[in-house]
Amino acid sequence: MCALALSESILKYMIPWLDLDWPLNPEEIYGREGPLVLEIGFGNGGFLVEQAQNHPEALFLGIERSWGAAQRLFKRLEQMGLQNVRVIQGGAEFLLQHAFKPDSIEKVYINFSDPWPKERHHNRRLIQQEFVKLLGERLVADGQV
Repeated sequence: MCALALSESILKYMIPWLDLDWPLNPEEIYGREGPLVLEIGFGNGGFLVEQAQNHPEALFLGIERSWGAAQRLFKRLEQMGLQNVRVIQGGAEFLLQHAFKPDSIEKVYINFSDPWPKERHHNRRLIQQEFVKLLGERLVADGQV
């Protein structure tokens, strides 16, 4: 994919969350209603793409810190022509806290999160008590993680 095509894909799939009002409004972002499904740390994007293909009614949002991973996903999304996926580059805890309303997320996938096994890295771990509490607040009543 050439640089121009990648730039167009970025504009199409990336949510410029710093430029939008918070909390985010999925209907404005996707142009339609649907259950909001997050994947935190989508890596190569394979799972996110597969879920989006299998559930076209849902609005999928991938959250990823790695710009390289986001670029690879943009290419896949463009090749597949998927319209129900968007990407935010940033930290999941910050985004969950500020960019989403309570009771707004239907489902959250966290596949293969980095465990940071050393005790001195404890504060870098994603799955901690406060994060789980925040997830619970953002999920709809019968939401799933």
